[in-house]
Amino acid sequence: MPKEIVHTPILILGAGPTGLGAAKRLEECIEMKGMKTNFIVVDANKSAGGLASTDTTNEGFLFDVGGHVIFSHYLYFDQCVTQALPREEVRSSSTSTSWVLKQLKGLAKTSSGILREVA
Repeated sequence: MPKEIVHTPILILGAGPTGLGAAKRLEECIEMKGMKTNFIVVDANKSAGGLASTDTTNEGFLFDVGGHVIFSHYLYFDQCVTQALPREEVRSSSTSTSWVLKQLKGLAKTSSGILREVA
């Protein structure tokens, strides 16, 4: 099937937080100035999110692709997040445990159930 060719004056590469933020701000500027222009946001993935997305395995395990923690004291940014994620349960804070794995020669379980590296 041939690919569709689209012409646009402005192309935003990536539908992660930065690309979506650029699109939002560009849309505001276009509206504010009364401009008549279009733009397109494209991404290699099927859904938006970029490094702020989560992959789910067939077994239901969740793996964060990148950081999902937002620390902000910038009102405009906070308003953008609230607009993008209107449901409170999506924005709510939670406690989680993260494990960072490094290349190991082997693992052994201790009596308390903790995995430790063995030579």
